[in-house]
Amino acid sequence: MLGQTKNARIAGFGDVSLEASRKLGRTGAHLLSLIASLPVGAHDAVRQGIVLPQYLQLGSGVLGATAQCQYTRDGDWGLMLMGGTINYGGSENSIGDWRAPSATASTHVGYIVGPLVPSAGPDPFRQSLMP
Repeated sequence: MLGQTKNARIAGFGDVSLEASRKLGRTGAHLLSLIASLPVGAHDAVRQGIVLPQYLQLGSGVLGATAQCQYTRDGDWGLMLMGGTINYGGSENSIGDWRAPSATASTHVGYIVGPLVPSAGPDPFRQSLMP
């Protein structure tokens, strides 16, 4: 029937990620993380003879990788966090879908006001890198 809503379910798990992190520096102020995404989730699920769009799939179908770096600075006035992320979603999978690589930088600042530390920190820079 036209306009009737139907629910679909895909059985199984999505992709699995493995993460390794390491603190560096004399005070452990630098944090480096590497994340690998293993394609174990369905990336080619079909409903009524039509392949579901990429955002409805549980997996990507290809290996992916992410690298993150974070620096923490604790001053007398408060806390400052600076970081960046580079993400590679993998190459084109067997049904022609792919995820664009991306890079993100962020800064978060907190100022001590008595027992509280109000903070602000929208991501001022977010950009996708198209191949």
